[in-house]
Formats: sequence, structure tokens, C-alpha cells
Amino acid sequence: MNDANFRYQSMLERRSAPRTDVLAYLKVIPPDTTPIYYVEDISESGAFLVARRKLGVGRELNMSVSIRLMPRDIEILCRVIRHDERGFAIQFLSMEDRDRALLRSYLYSEESLKIRAKFHNPESGT
Repeated sequence: MNDANFRYQSMLERRSAPRTDVLAYLKVIPPDTTPIYYVEDISESGAFLVARRKLGVGRELNMSVSIRLMPRDIEILCRVIRHDERGFAIQFLSMEDRDRALLRSYLYSEESLKIRAKFHNPESGT
């Protein structure tokens, strides 16, 4: 195993919640010159955002997450925790109970599980 694979595996083992590949977008509230970010994966505790322009590590901000299969956007207070060449990771600091329940219902929905299976087992053809 090369060094990059070892670091990636180590990071996966430290995660507090499983990630779900997602079709979602995220935007900063209130709107500023920051673009809307593509969410690569999401969990109950955070997300990874694909971005050329990265926000500073440690920056806290309010964001609105729009997931295609959810009936409404959810608002989250988050903190930027790391960068890599593709984008940056955020940790969720707080959200309303109803937003957490909506996110959780998406993460464990049948449709979400199908998306996760497709990303992690592409030869299944489903």
C-alpha cells in the first residue's frame, strides 16, 4: 500500500459517521461571492465539497444544503476542517433537530442506499 492509500484508509477509519455519495449542492448563507459547491459525499457529521476556490481551514459559516431527493433545503452551521487537491471537507457544528431528522431520513433512505451501492459497486449494473 502506498503512502497516499495509507493516509486515505487512516482517514476513513477515523470518521465518526459513514459517508453517502450524494447528488447535492451547498451554498453559503447569506449569499456572497462564494460559488455554489458540489457536495461529493455527506454524512450526519460533515461533507466533502468539490471546489477550485477553497475556504480557509477553521472558517465557520452557515450553509444551505440542497439534496435532489429531499423536500426542502436544510441549514447547517459548519467549519472547514481540511483541504486536498479536489476541494475541502466541512464538519457540521449544529443544525435544527428537524433538519437533522430530514438529513438522517435521506441518508438511510432506499434511494440513498441505491446511490451508495452504485458508486461503490459499479460493476453491479444497477
